[in-house]
Amino acid sequence: MASIRTKSPRKSVLGLGFSAEGLSLCLMAPAEPRPRVLAFESLPAGAGLAEALAERVRQRGWKNLPAVLVLSGQDYKLLPAEVPDVPEAERSQALLWGLRDLLDRPPEDTILDSFPFAQGLERPGKRMCYAVAAAKARLAELVALVGEAGLRLEAIDIPELALRNLLRRLPEDAQGLGLVASGSRGACIAIVREGELYLNRQLAGVAELSGACHPLTAPALADQLSLEILRTLDYYDSQLNQRPLAALYLPPLPGDSTVFQELLGANLPLVVARMEPGAICELEPGLQPDWGPGGLRALGGALGLLAAPPRQRINLYTEALKPERRLLDLGRSLGLVAAALALAGGLAWLDWSGELRAQAELERQTASLEALRKSVAEQRQRLAGRSPSPSLSRELAEAGEQLAARRALASALQQGAALERQGYSPVLTGLARQTQPGLWLTRIAAKGARLELEGLAREPEQVARWMEALGEDGALGRRGFASLDLAPTEPPGPLLRFSLRGEPAKEPAR
Repeated sequence: MASIRTKSPRKSVLGLGFSAEGLSLCLMAPAEPRPRVLAFESLPAGAGLAEALAERVRQRGWKNLPAVLVLSGQDYKLLPAEVPDVPEAERSQALLWGLRDLLDRPPEDTILDSFPFAQGLERPGKRMCYAVAAAKARLAELVALVGEAGLRLEAIDIPELALRNLLRRLPEDAQGLGLVASGSRGACIAIVREGELYLNRQLAGVAELSGACHPLTAPALADQLSLEILRTLDYYDSQLNQRPLAALYLPPLPGDSTVFQELLGANLPLVVARMEPGAICELEPGLQPDWGPGGLRALGGALGLLAAPPRQRINLYTEALKPERRLLDLGRSLGLVAAALALAGGLAWLDWSGELRAQAELERQTASLEALRKSVAEQRQRLAGRSPSPSLSRELAEAGEQLAARRALASALQQGAALERQGYSPVLTGLARQTQPGLWLTRIAAKGARLELEGLAREPEQVARWMEALGEDGALGRRGFASLDLAPTEPPGPLLRFSLRGEPAKEPAR
């Protein structure tokens, strides 16, 4: 391969396309009249892929380069679904809930995004979309692979939309065109018109296209492929009510596919041509990319990252997959640690000083109480054997009331001092111990001795099980929840909103 520049322009992007063979890398920059491919690499699949990618990024000087990753077909599911009638911010969660029986794993272990059907397929009163669901664990592995290599991942896309990015740049896009491509699930056909994906269908009985370049296997493959393409075109014309396509493209193949192309053209009622990526973008002089399945995906992904966002788009690189930002240098980190220690010391001093004040007030009130008791005892001795005086009886009753009030005050101060020493840590620790799948706390509030909890849950039974667990917890079992409110979210959605209010159980009377 000819030598390629090792420094990328400022506006260049890197497309990464996964396939069964490995990983393809396509470096592209905007240019006139067409974007320009500056570099292309193919890395074989295997245990050393991560190290090979990191080494290639280091050698080429691609560190922190914006990148888009296009998945292999085995890494996701593409499911048609009706668009749920919820706000756009809640659409993915609603689709996860509605499609949970069709997924390979629980919704909480799945990342989902969606894109709408083509505008030409819209019907009044019914909005449809394609939902793209992938395993969170698998995506996390790929995100780590790209991040540890030093690239700046911006999007995770799928092959259907990456190939759409190629077809929309061809002249037949206005009338409609198709592309036969290979994938991990076998050969498929994608139909695009006016920049939107109308149809993507697996071609039954066609596992791969490598036989197209061999004279002995090309005729049988052409017959089988022609039959499946005709079925697809009939569905596109009659069921979807769309006008005929202008052309059908074959992908670049590793050998001479002229005979296969002629046989296919003779069987089909449209022009059959071979896709030439050079008609879509400019190539760096001497560059000879491997335009296999991974190469086309990498090229389509890079084109999508350079262009304005189309109506049909997804990005599976969600907040749940993004690493925490660690941008602090050593000096700022040490400064924050010192500030945190100082804050912790200040809080400890405030806690200690508050406890001392409460204790001092308690001792003062206790001494006053003892003096009052002594005064009452002296009055009783002085009045022993004498007939009660009305004025003295009133004074005695008032002294008794004052004594009861001071006892209540002393008891409250004792509880306050104990609360300052203990705080709400046992309560918060108890709540952390009692987790319930499908239930989330959104608010914890303490108003004096009262504890208020608010949250969201999928089912009422989950709230009931969680309350039983709270009652059995050592730190929370002494708190009785006097009220429970359960209502749907606003606007209505798949979750329920609940709130609990309770106070510590009262000590039995002595």
